[in-house]
Amino acid sequence: MKVRVYWESPDYYQPPEDTYEDIEVDDNATEEEIEEAVKETAFEHFEYSYDILPAKKQSGQKTFKDLIDSWRKDIKRRQNL
Repeated sequence: MKVRVYWESPDYYQPPEDTYEDIEVDDNATEEEIEEAVKETAFEHFEYSYDILPAKKQSGQKTFKDLIDSWRKDIKRRQNL
């Protein structure tokens, strides 16, 4: 059977003819199999990237939690003045 897969991007305009692709799936495919094929097809039309983060924090750099904790301490200190 044929399935038409649509996608859209809120970040930029795409002509309507560039926002879908017709794919073939087995006539006996389950809903889950169809959904998996649709996801794979849609994912092909989006770029992605990633960064591998260091396992240990670098000396001198504060984590977000450290920053929030320091703000809380400062607020408490100011309240006690």
